[in-house]
Amino acid sequence: IKGIARSVSRMLCLFPFEPALYEKAGVPVSYVGHPFADEISPLPQRIDARERLALPQDARIVALLPGSRQSELRYHAAIWIETARLLHERHPELRFLVPLATRETRALFEQALWTCNARELPITILFGHARDALMACDVALVASGTATLEAALCRAPHVMAYRMHALSWQIMKRMAYQPWGSLPNIMAGRFVVPERLQDAATPRELADALDTLLDDDAARDAQIAEFERIHSVLRQDTAARAAAAILPHLPAAVP
Repeated sequence: IKGIARSVSRMLCLFPFEPALYEKAGVPVSYVGHPFADEISPLPQRIDARERLALPQDARIVALLPGSRQSELRYHAAIWIETARLLHERHPELRFLVPLATRETRALFEQALWTCNARELPITILFGHARDALMACDVALVASGTATLEAALCRAPHVMAYRMHALSWQIMKRMAYQPWGSLPNIMAGRFVVPERLQDAATPRELADALDTLLDDDAARDAQIAEFERIHSVLRQDTAARAAAAILPHLPAAVP
Protein backbone atom coordinates (compact mmCIF):
# COMPACT_ATOMS: atom_id res chain seq x y z
CA ILE A 1 0.00 0.00 0.00
CA LYS A 2 2.79 2.43 0.88
CA GLY A 3 4.23 2.08 -2.60
CA ILE A 4 1.12 3.56 -4.22
CA ALA A 5 0.50 6.37 -1.75
CA ARG A 6 2.37 8.99 -3.79
CA SER A 7 0.62 8.21 -7.07
CA VAL A 8 -3.01 7.97 -5.92
CA SER A 9 -5.24 11.06 -5.66
CA ARG A 10 -7.90 9.15 -3.74
CA MET A 11 -8.68 5.48 -3.16
CA LEU A 12 -12.34 4.46 -3.29
CA CYS A 13 -13.11 1.63 -0.86
CA LEU A 14 -16.03 -0.76 -1.16
CA PHE A 15 -15.83 -2.21 2.35
CA PRO A 16 -15.83 -0.35 5.68
CA PHE A 17 -12.79 -2.22 6.99
CA GLU A 18 -10.55 -0.96 4.15
CA PRO A 19 -10.14 2.81 4.81
CA ALA A 20 -8.11 2.36 8.01
CA LEU A 21 -5.56 0.26 6.10
CA TYR A 22 -5.01 2.96 3.47
CA GLU A 23 -5.11 5.84 5.95
CA LYS A 24 -2.36 4.16 7.97
CA ALA A 25 -0.20 4.18 4.82
CA GLY A 26 -1.01 7.81 4.04
CA VAL A 27 -3.33 7.10 1.09
CA PRO A 28 -6.32 9.48 0.78
CA VAL A 29 -9.43 7.32 0.92
CA SER A 30 -13.20 7.50 0.68
CA TYR A 31 -15.62 4.76 1.69
CA VAL A 32 -18.32 4.53 -0.99
CA GLY A 33 -20.09 1.28 -0.18
CA HIS A 34 -20.54 -1.71 -2.49
CA PRO A 35 -22.53 -1.48 -5.75
CA PHE A 36 -24.05 -4.94 -5.15
CA ALA A 37 -25.80 -3.54 -2.07
CA ASP A 38 -27.48 -0.90 -4.26
CA GLU A 39 -28.37 -3.41 -7.00
CA ILE A 40 -29.97 -5.96 -4.66
CA SER A 41 -33.13 -4.85 -2.88
CA PRO A 42 -33.12 -5.08 0.92
CA LEU A 43 -36.74 -6.25 0.77
CA PRO A 44 -37.59 -9.99 0.73
CA GLN A 45 -37.38 -11.39 -2.80
CA ARG A 46 -38.03 -15.10 -2.28
CA ILE A 47 -41.58 -15.27 -3.69
CA ASP A 48 -40.69 -13.30 -6.83
CA ALA A 49 -37.46 -15.28 -7.36
CA ARG A 50 -39.33 -18.57 -7.18
CA GLU A 51 -41.89 -17.29 -9.65
CA ARG A 52 -39.12 -16.25 -12.05
CA LEU A 53 -37.59 -19.72 -11.83
CA ALA A 54 -40.98 -21.50 -12.01
CA LEU A 55 -40.44 -23.11 -8.61
CA PRO A 56 -43.19 -24.13 -6.15
CA GLN A 57 -43.46 -21.71 -3.26
CA ASP A 58 -43.55 -24.58 -0.75
CA ALA A 59 -40.52 -26.47 -2.11
CA ARG A 60 -37.38 -26.90 0.00
CA ILE A 61 -34.50 -25.73 -2.14
CA VAL A 62 -30.72 -25.83 -1.82
CA ALA A 63 -28.63 -23.60 -4.09
CA LEU A 64 -25.24 -25.04 -5.05
CA LEU A 65 -22.65 -22.49 -6.24
CA PRO A 66 -19.39 -24.34 -6.99
CA GLY A 67 -17.67 -21.31 -8.54
CA SER A 68 -17.45 -19.41 -11.81
CA ARG A 69 -14.02 -20.57 -13.02
CA GLN A 70 -13.25 -23.89 -14.67
CA SER A 71 -10.49 -24.56 -12.14
CA GLU A 72 -13.02 -24.20 -9.32
CA LEU A 73 -15.40 -26.66 -10.97
CA ARG A 74 -12.60 -29.22 -11.28
CA TYR A 75 -12.01 -29.07 -7.53
CA HIS A 76 -15.59 -28.55 -6.39
CA ALA A 77 -18.11 -30.20 -8.72
CA ALA A 78 -17.87 -33.76 -7.39
CA ILE A 79 -17.81 -32.59 -3.74
CA TRP A 80 -20.88 -30.38 -4.24
CA ILE A 81 -22.70 -33.27 -5.97
CA GLU A 82 -21.84 -35.79 -3.25
CA THR A 83 -22.98 -33.27 -0.65
CA ALA A 84 -26.30 -33.00 -2.50
CA ARG A 85 -26.58 -36.80 -2.54
CA LEU A 86 -26.13 -37.01 1.24
CA LEU A 87 -28.66 -34.22 1.82
CA HIS A 88 -31.16 -35.87 -0.51
CA GLU A 89 -30.83 -39.16 1.34
CA ARG A 90 -31.69 -37.34 4.56
CA HIS A 91 -34.34 -35.06 3.04
CA PRO A 92 -35.86 -36.67 -0.10
CA GLU A 93 -38.05 -33.61 -0.70
CA LEU A 94 -35.08 -31.32 -1.36
CA ARG A 95 -34.49 -29.81 -4.79
CA PHE A 96 -31.16 -28.37 -5.93
CA LEU A 97 -30.35 -25.38 -8.14
CA VAL A 98 -26.91 -24.99 -9.74
CA PRO A 99 -26.37 -21.63 -11.47
CA LEU A 100 -23.36 -21.75 -13.78
CA ALA A 101 -21.83 -18.87 -15.70
CA THR A 102 -20.51 -20.45 -18.91
CA ARG A 103 -20.92 -23.41 -21.25
CA GLU A 104 -17.53 -24.65 -20.10
CA THR A 105 -18.46 -24.73 -16.42
CA ARG A 106 -21.79 -26.35 -17.26
CA ALA A 107 -19.99 -29.07 -19.25
CA LEU A 108 -17.66 -29.74 -16.33
CA PHE A 109 -20.56 -30.02 -13.89
CA GLU A 110 -22.54 -32.30 -16.19
CA GLN A 111 -19.48 -34.51 -16.62
CA ALA A 112 -19.17 -34.71 -12.84
CA LEU A 113 -22.81 -35.79 -12.60
CA TRP A 114 -22.01 -38.71 -14.92
CA THR A 115 -18.79 -39.56 -13.11
CA CYS A 116 -20.57 -39.52 -9.74
CA ASN A 117 -23.49 -41.52 -11.15
CA ALA A 118 -25.78 -38.84 -9.77
CA ARG A 119 -28.03 -38.05 -12.70
CA GLU A 120 -31.06 -39.18 -10.68
CA LEU A 121 -30.66 -36.33 -8.19
CA PRO A 122 -33.27 -33.53 -8.54
CA ILE A 123 -30.69 -31.00 -9.73
CA THR A 124 -31.62 -28.15 -12.07
CA ILE A 125 -28.70 -26.46 -13.83
CA LEU A 126 -29.26 -22.79 -14.62
CA PHE A 127 -27.44 -20.57 -17.12
CA GLY A 128 -26.66 -17.62 -14.86
CA HIS A 129 -29.49 -16.62 -12.49
CA ALA A 130 -27.19 -16.94 -9.47
CA ARG A 131 -28.98 -14.18 -7.60
CA ASP A 132 -32.39 -15.67 -8.35
CA ALA A 133 -31.17 -19.03 -7.06
CA LEU A 134 -29.83 -17.43 -3.88
CA MET A 135 -33.03 -15.45 -3.30
CA ALA A 136 -35.19 -18.53 -3.94
CA CYS A 137 -33.30 -21.06 -1.82
CA ASP A 138 -33.71 -22.14 1.79
CA VAL A 139 -29.96 -22.67 2.21
CA ALA A 140 -26.91 -22.57 -0.07
CA LEU A 141 -23.45 -24.06 -0.46
CA VAL A 142 -21.20 -21.34 -1.86
CA ALA A 143 -17.60 -21.33 -3.04
CA SER A 144 -15.45 -18.64 -1.42
CA GLY A 145 -15.32 -15.27 -3.17
CA THR A 146 -17.75 -12.55 -4.21
CA ALA A 147 -20.56 -15.12 -4.30
CA THR A 148 -20.53 -15.18 -0.48
CA LEU A 149 -21.30 -11.45 -0.45
CA GLU A 150 -24.11 -11.94 -2.97
CA ALA A 151 -25.49 -14.77 -0.84
CA ALA A 152 -25.54 -12.47 2.18
CA LEU A 153 -27.21 -9.62 0.28
CA CYS A 154 -29.79 -12.07 -1.11
CA ARG A 155 -30.51 -13.22 2.48
CA ALA A 156 -29.46 -16.81 1.70
CA PRO A 157 -28.32 -18.74 4.79
CA HIS A 158 -25.25 -20.58 3.59
CA VAL A 159 -22.08 -22.54 4.17
CA MET A 160 -18.85 -21.42 2.50
CA ALA A 161 -16.37 -23.99 1.19
CA TYR A 162 -13.29 -24.00 -0.99
CA ARG A 163 -10.62 -26.37 -2.28
CA MET A 164 -7.50 -25.71 -4.32
CA HIS A 165 -4.19 -27.32 -5.28
CA ALA A 166 -2.32 -28.50 -2.18
CA LEU A 167 0.71 -26.29 -2.89
CA SER A 168 -1.48 -23.22 -3.41
CA TRP A 169 -3.22 -24.01 -0.12
CA GLN A 170 0.07 -24.12 1.78
CA ILE A 171 1.06 -20.74 0.33
CA MET A 172 -2.34 -19.22 1.10
CA LYS A 173 -2.24 -20.46 4.71
CA ARG A 174 1.09 -18.73 5.26
CA MET A 175 -0.25 -15.47 3.80
CA ALA A 176 -3.45 -15.42 5.88
CA TYR A 177 -3.64 -12.49 8.31
CA GLN A 178 -7.15 -13.12 9.65
CA PRO A 179 -9.13 -16.23 10.58
CA TRP A 180 -12.01 -15.69 8.13
CA GLY A 181 -12.25 -16.34 4.40
CA SER A 182 -15.91 -15.49 3.76
CA LEU A 183 -16.74 -11.84 3.08
CA PRO A 184 -19.75 -11.87 5.45
CA ASN A 185 -17.50 -13.20 8.22
CA ILE A 186 -14.85 -10.57 7.50
CA MET A 187 -17.54 -7.89 7.62
CA ALA A 188 -18.93 -9.27 10.88
CA GLY A 189 -15.53 -9.89 12.46
CA ARG A 190 -16.68 -13.32 13.58
CA PHE A 191 -17.85 -16.68 12.24
CA VAL A 192 -21.43 -16.05 11.17
CA VAL A 193 -21.17 -18.35 8.15
CA PRO A 194 -19.65 -21.83 8.63
CA GLU A 195 -16.44 -22.22 6.62
CA ARG A 196 -15.05 -25.53 5.41
CA LEU A 197 -11.71 -25.20 3.63
CA GLN A 198 -9.46 -27.69 1.84
CA ASP A 199 -9.39 -31.05 3.69
CA ALA A 200 -12.35 -29.98 5.85
CA ALA A 201 -14.47 -29.44 2.72
CA THR A 202 -15.75 -33.02 2.52
CA PRO A 203 -19.28 -34.02 1.49
CA ARG A 204 -20.00 -35.26 5.01
CA GLU A 205 -18.80 -32.05 6.68
CA LEU A 206 -20.70 -29.87 4.22
CA ALA A 207 -23.89 -31.91 4.43
CA ASP A 208 -23.80 -31.77 8.24
CA ALA A 209 -23.31 -27.98 8.23
CA LEU A 210 -26.12 -27.46 5.73
CA ASP A 211 -28.33 -29.87 7.66
CA THR A 212 -27.98 -27.65 10.72
CA LEU A 213 -29.19 -24.65 8.73
CA LEU A 214 -32.06 -26.63 7.23
CA ASP A 215 -33.32 -27.86 10.60
CA ASP A 216 -32.45 -24.98 12.92
CA ASP A 217 -34.59 -21.86 12.48
CA ALA A 218 -32.49 -19.97 15.02
CA ALA A 219 -29.28 -20.65 13.07
CA ARG A 220 -30.85 -19.40 9.83
CA ASP A 221 -32.37 -16.35 11.52
CA ALA A 222 -29.03 -15.44 13.12
CA GLN A 223 -27.33 -15.43 9.72
CA ILE A 224 -30.11 -13.43 8.10
CA ALA A 225 -30.06 -10.82 10.87
CA GLU A 226 -26.34 -10.27 10.31
CA PHE A 227 -26.84 -10.17 6.54
CA GLU A 228 -29.41 -7.39 6.99
CA ARG A 229 -26.92 -5.39 9.05
CA ILE A 230 -24.20 -5.91 6.42
CA HIS A 231 -26.58 -4.80 3.66
CA SER A 232 -27.38 -1.56 5.51
CA VAL A 233 -23.66 -0.81 5.99
CA LEU A 234 -22.78 -1.46 2.34
CA ARG A 235 -25.84 0.28 0.82
CA GLN A 236 -24.39 3.77 0.43
CA ASP A 237 -25.52 4.91 -3.06
CA THR A 238 -22.08 3.95 -4.32
CA ALA A 239 -22.26 5.70 -7.70
CA ALA A 240 -23.11 9.07 -6.15
CA ARG A 241 -20.50 8.74 -3.41
CA ALA A 242 -17.83 7.73 -5.91
CA ALA A 243 -18.66 10.67 -8.18
CA ALA A 244 -18.55 13.10 -5.25
CA ALA A 245 -15.14 11.76 -4.22
CA ILE A 246 -13.66 11.90 -7.74
CA LEU A 247 -15.06 15.19 -9.10
CA PRO A 248 -12.81 17.52 -7.02
CA HIS A 249 -9.76 15.80 -8.52
CA LEU A 250 -10.78 16.09 -12.17
CA PRO A 251 -9.40 18.92 -14.36
CA ALA A 252 -11.73 21.87 -14.69
CA ALA A 253 -13.78 21.83 -17.89
CA VAL A 254 -12.44 24.01 -20.66
CA PRO A 255 -15.05 26.65 -21.67
